[in-house]
Amino acid sequence: MVKLNAAIARAYADGPAAGLAQLEQLAGNTRLSRYAHYHAARGDLLLKLERRADAGTALRQALECPLNGAERHYLVRKQRACSTPARQAHS
Repeated sequence: MVKLNAAIARAYADGPAAGLAQLEQLAGNTRLSRYAHYHAARGDLLLKLERRADAGTALRQALECPLNGAERHYLVRKQRACSTPARQAHS
C-alpha cells in the first residue's frame, strides 16, 4: 500500500506518466491485483494520458474487485468517460 500511495503522490508531483511508470512496477504484486484502488489509480492516470482503451480495461478490472456502492458508482462513471471523445480545445 505504501508503494501504491507513493506512485500516486509521484503522479501529482511529476505528472501522470511518472506515476503510471511507478505503478507499472507494482504490476506483479498479487495483493494489489485484487485491490480495486490499484486498478482505479491506473485507470485514472491512463485516462489523463488519453489512453482511453487502456483506462477502460483498468477500470473494468477495478470493478471486478470488492467495492462499496459509492466506489462502484464512481468507477462506472469514470469508465463511461473512457468511451467519450476527449474534449477538443476551442479556437
